Amino acid sequence: MSAGRLARWRALSRHRPVRWALVAVVILILSSRMDRAALLSVLRGFDPVHGLAMLLVCAALLGLFAWRWSLIAHALGIPVRYGVFLRGLWLSQAMAELGPPLLVGELARFRFLRGLAEDGRLLLSQIVDRCSGHAVLLLMAVGLTPWLRQRFSLPAGPVAEVAALGLLLLGAIAVGGWLAARLWPFLGRYATELGTVLNPLRRPGHFLLSLLIQLLLVLNLVLAAAGLGLAGSLVEVALLAPLLLLGVSVLPGMVSDWGKREAAAVILLAPAGLSAEQSLAVSLVYGAAHLLVALPGALCLGLAGEGPQVAPDRPPR
Repeated sequence: MSAGRLARWRALSRHRPVRWALVAVVILILSSRMDRAALLSVLRGFDPVHGLAMLLVCAALLGLFAWRWSLIAHALGIPVRYGVFLRGLWLSQAMAELGPPLLVGELARFRFLRGLAEDGRLLLSQIVDRCSGHAVLLLMAVGLTPWLRQRFSLPAGPVAEVAALGLLLLGAIAVGGWLAARLWPFLGRYATELGTVLNPLRRPGHFLLSLLIQLLLVLNLVLAAAGLGLAGSLVEVALLAPLLLLGVSVLPGMVSDWGKREAAAVILLAPAGLSAEQSLAVSLVYGAAHLLVALPGALCLGLAGEGPQVAPDRPPR
């Protein structure tokens, strides 16, 4: 693809209707290759009690995400009330449902808190917040590699196992190194603060919250499968979930995680014994629960700058 065509494609993809159309095309392509009647039958059988449980988990996750961010921000010298982080995070999740989350969502929460702290420290808190979650998720996926090797029928033996682990770690290190190199002119100004807040021995709180967050995300995938009547595959779904979440987190997206999550689920949940229709249904239900909890966060847009924002108090413990 020429530079001119690439530039035109990038300009076109910035338009929200175009992004939604692309997501719709991906989902339509997936559904066209499946038995639509079977997909609708699976979705119609969803148990609303499990749906309510998923909404409660999503609400708990919202509070935990905000708590993690506030812990990191306080460690970086941003003494803002927990409620402000909660509103900013909720707004971020709502805006992320309208575009690429790493762009739209991060920009929304940055603008919400801008003026309450130094811009550099605020941006750093968001970067560390993201890194904390991805680091824990990567460790979970690596820890499950032996089981995943068996499920994906990779060659047996410790050599293959070590090779798989090595490739995964080298890939993560390469991506992390590339990002660090690109961001180092900025990150280097806060090297001391970074060394402290990313040290799990000195600041274990946000890493422990990241672990709890990832476990609850896994739980919601299991609840989605259980609500769809897939009780015989729940353990397998739970064990494959970290790999699915990791895959979704590194794939580029047009509108939140829609489209890429469904495509990844069809591939990565197959070893759990789920059909393509069942895998797609799990992903759609999982995404719908997050959407229902996230969208009311748009109401926080009118709350920015209201009331006392900065205080010496600490986030809830």
